[in-house]
Amino acid sequence: MGIYRDYIPEDADMQTMFFRYAVMVDVFNARLPSELSCKQRLDDDLKKKIMRKPYSEQNDRLIFLYGVGVLNEKIIRSLILHNDSDFLSDIIALEDEVRKNEGADESDVLPYEQLQKILLLCANSKKYDDLTAVNFNEVLEIISSSHIFITDDGFLRCDRDFTDFLNDIGEPFGFYDKDSDDMRIEQSQFISAAVSDNYDILSDKSPIAIDYTHILYFLKVYDKLYGRDFIKYAAESGFPFDEEYSNEYEKYLSDVKLCFDFKAYPRKHEVCGNKVNHYDYAVNSFEENKLVSSLNATDDYTVSLRLDVDEPLQDDELIEKALRKYRSSRQLIDDMVIEATHAGKTDIYIYKNGSISAVDTSEFHRQLFDFNKIWGIIQLCSREKKIKRSGDIITLPQEYMDEIAPDQREYAINMIKEQYMLLMKKRQDNKHLQTLNDIRAAASENMKKINTEKAEKEAEKAAKFAARKPSISMVNKPEESGGN
Repeated sequence: MGIYRDYIPEDADMQTMFFRYAVMVDVFNARLPSELSCKQRLDDDLKKKIMRKPYSEQNDRLIFLYGVGVLNEKIIRSLILHNDSDFLSDIIALEDEVRKNEGADESDVLPYEQLQKILLLCANSKKYDDLTAVNFNEVLEIISSSHIFITDDGFLRCDRDFTDFLNDIGEPFGFYDKDSDDMRIEQSQFISAAVSDNYDILSDKSPIAIDYTHILYFLKVYDKLYGRDFIKYAAESGFPFDEEYSNEYEKYLSDVKLCFDFKAYPRKHEVCGNKVNHYDYAVNSFEENKLVSSLNATDDYTVSLRLDVDEPLQDDELIEKALRKYRSSRQLIDDMVIEATHAGKTDIYIYKNGSISAVDTSEFHRQLFDFNKIWGIIQLCSREKKIKRSGDIITLPQEYMDEIAPDQREYAINMIKEQYMLLMKKRQDNKHLQTLNDIRAAASENMKKINTEKAEKEAEKAAKFAARKPSISMVNKPEESGGN
């Protein structure tokens, strides 16, 4: 090939491509008409450096986009000389976007300057290991949000609120060092300091986002109703970042955020006094001489309710709305305890004097007294007939009361009262039952007497009837008489 060897070295580089194309253009006499002549020209230094780069379709297409005015020289220098990663698919997507927008109103399409930044961001995402790779169309979706800004260097920044939110949930942020051409991931507290009241998204001192995939899916729900709550919930639940992410948001809204599960428990005991405690609402039984308490919800008061809201409400406003809806759907009983479960958290309320008020959940479930010990003392005193009652006052001997902790004696007395009332009720029930049995026995005896008297009267009546009836005898026929 003679002198052509100067243009076609052993290892094909960009110079080889230029020579081949020049020959083809010359053969076909396919020079551009004046109206299509490229106005863009690379400076000599940049041309020499590009000439020495290996030939690739990626570089080929970049130079073409430069020639037709889509990319500028700064972008070409950065992408060809300083980025060896593979982002050919993003270049092709850019070409498709430009072709699609050809002839459209400028106000309806992204300017070339923005398209350059998008391509640069895609290329950077594949160059730096700390960044999550993202494609051209995904970036188009990301930058449609008002929370997002792309820097001239091809990195992504978020507005202050979004940055603060992402930082709080543990999403990584960092800084780009131009001198070393390197990324540095920064700790959360430093990002918090950077996101101050005078935060400037245009400033080089503002942090850049790292995980583009997460941000893409966060932005799908972030500005929706309770979108921020869902993002936190999804992170805690380990939801994957895929096409189902938005569907999970809809499920969360319906089944978690706006869903309330209610149960209710009527008061069964009067042992705990003014304290609202589970003991008074539990079904208590004895297993191996030990108390076993369990809260058994009434079926008629167990229900799941879903709220319809079109604006974000605080959790306390949501529960208030849910309680109103629950109350309107059920006839509540005074002193009834209501258990409301929402988003995995259970709160306790009490219905009293026509209103619902919150109860300290930990206090409700706290064991107020040593039931087994107190119950053993009561049983002992009962067997020894040492429980004294004077009017409405019931007491145990002082030596037994001394065995009970002072702060538990109130519950012991109330427990004795309860057992006493149960005993009186049982006796009253037995008395009523005995009275009923007596009535039944008397009625039975009376029926026997009536039946006997009836039988005697029937026998007497039969005897009298038999005495009045004539005897039956033979009657002779009269003799026949002759005529005179």
